[in-house]
Amino acid sequence: MTALRLPVELIEQIVGYLECANDINALARTHGNFYRAVNPMLYRHDVHHNNSSALSWGIEHRCLATVQKSLEAGAPANKCDPDTLWRPMALAVIEGDEAIVRYLYEQGGVDIRHTRGHLAIVRWLVDAGADIHARDHGNWTPLVLSARGGHLEVMRFLLQPGADSTIPTAPDGCSALCWAARLSRFECVRYLLDAGVMDQLTRCHGSESPSSHNVMLCPLTSNALLKCDNIVDLLFERWGYLASTVEPANKAALLCVAAARGNTALVRQLLECHGYDPNSRCGQMFILDDLPTALCWAVVRGHAEVVQVLLDHGAEVSPSPGLMHMRKPFIEAIKQGSEAMVSMLLSAGADPNDQDAQDRYPALRHAIPFEGIFRHLLAAGADPTAVDRPGDTLPAIVLASGRTALVQMLIDKGIDLPCHMDLAKFLHQAIRGGAAVLDLLVRTGKWNSYLFPEHLDKTACEQALAIAASTGKIETLQWLLDRGFSVAQSSPTVNLIAEAACTAATDADAAETIDLLLQHGLDINKRIHERIGRKTALAHVAYHYNMHTDSDTGRVRLRMLVDRGAHLLPPRSPCERYNPYISTTAVSVGVSSVLDEMIFQEMEARREPWIAVEWLFKYAELDARDRWDWEGVKMIKRYSWRVRYPVPK
Repeated sequence: MTALRLPVELIEQIVGYLECANDINALARTHGNFYRAVNPMLYRHDVHHNNSSALSWGIEHRCLATVQKSLEAGAPANKCDPDTLWRPMALAVIEGDEAIVRYLYEQGGVDIRHTRGHLAIVRWLVDAGADIHARDHGNWTPLVLSARGGHLEVMRFLLQPGADSTIPTAPDGCSALCWAARLSRFECVRYLLDAGVMDQLTRCHGSESPSSHNVMLCPLTSNALLKCDNIVDLLFERWGYLASTVEPANKAALLCVAAARGNTALVRQLLECHGYDPNSRCGQMFILDDLPTALCWAVVRGHAEVVQVLLDHGAEVSPSPGLMHMRKPFIEAIKQGSEAMVSMLLSAGADPNDQDAQDRYPALRHAIPFEGIFRHLLAAGADPTAVDRPGDTLPAIVLASGRTALVQMLIDKGIDLPCHMDLAKFLHQAIRGGAAVLDLLVRTGKWNSYLFPEHLDKTACEQALAIAASTGKIETLQWLLDRGFSVAQSSPTVNLIAEAACTAATDADAAETIDLLLQHGLDINKRIHERIGRKTALAHVAYHYNMHTDSDTGRVRLRMLVDRGAHLLPPRSPCERYNPYISTTAVSVGVSSVLDEMIFQEMEARREPWIAVEWLFKYAELDARDRWDWEGVKMIKRYSWRVRYPVPK
């Protein structure tokens, strides 16, 4: 009897032994007879073992047949799998497939809350009796959702039958206008203003909104946060904010918005004609209070002219922080790279040794990318030997930055660089800085005993090479090799090739570094002693990228090593006929699924006997299950069948 003539009962028994939906699907696709028998079993398997994921998949991919089969197999019509946020009807409305919406409607229920700009579906749902004021789990009405999404035509349609534009969302109290402004939906904001929504909000102010929420200022302050200058200008043009703003907190918010917009004339008008306090704080009017005053906003947005106006009117250079870590104006000016604003703030009394509020980094550290500001701060009395909260000294950080001009400034200040870090770190930071920094230090002639291998012990030399390899800067590694650092004498615990392959530099830099190390005689298959045993560079790299969940880069770097001679499997020899795989030190399975797949591909190509490699598949599967890597488990099972039952040549 052929497999095609098996009774359905036996096919059901066979399918019962298959754990993965992929395997059942593969069986169903082998022949039309199998498809007719097995496909319904596949959907039942999905319902019982995968939380009916086929239902949400069918809706998202607009496949009505899949939706129908999933429901026929027992999937609930009112619930998707846990990985899907929406219910089936809501998801269908979001995706905009009218046929699926109608089908689900026949299964019971109407849902207008998640329209996502599909006007035809919105019209159909309203005609079917949907409530235009229905609220979703986030307390958002269809009008708010259309404003949030920028769906202008849907918003127009909803307003025609009388959708209430003043209904706020909880708990923030934001209206459709607030959300349209907050999410930069310019056309929606303009249409709502044309429809007189601002007047309606003014009349309804306080009916449902939290006391701390100002329905008129909220659209304006939201856009100050998000740099939506065109909406800010439109709101200023269409609403009389100067006349309607009375409360001190609201005045502070209005001044902050004007400063953030860079509207120098308005800032000057508010200060000089309306008596606004330049140091007033916006409080809870903004979502965050890390920028409490107008000066903070002007600096962060880079408006030097506004900064000068505020300082001239008595704005505090260092306002006291709010509930959150404040973004200090002086530190923010440095981060902006604005030497003009730094100069203004220093002239107004800013402390050149100030630190940021969050990490306690000194001002000079933030100035490292900007040579002119760094020089200016030094001239103003900034301490070049400052230590930040993590314990790093400024000279160490400047060395590692690779900015030779800044290193030269410190040298010109007479700073003995090694005295501000331990001697090993001096060399390591210089290596991270690159060959130009090393050359500069050598030219000074002061610290050669810390830089050349004849003055260093073996461990220091090994560490120096490892750091150079990990940077991916081939010129730095070449600098060390040219001055007598020897890779041939490297320790059995330092894997330079692995360090080069795990670099954060580009793939091209990693490849050049590896090639340079191989040219100097390193063995790409050498085993290095590590805490968990002896590893090759291949296993080290696989472990590294598996830990960092970066399988794409890991695959590229592993292939880079294999192409240069790294062994996926032990080389064959006459004495290794049937079972050369006596331990996992010989084959690096179980480290990562990426490496496992490459190893199994090699096994398949070699046509290795199953008796020799069976336990390796079991070991790899056990490790993949321990990592909860279910895709890896599927891959291992797939290759186990391919190796166990190879296709005849």
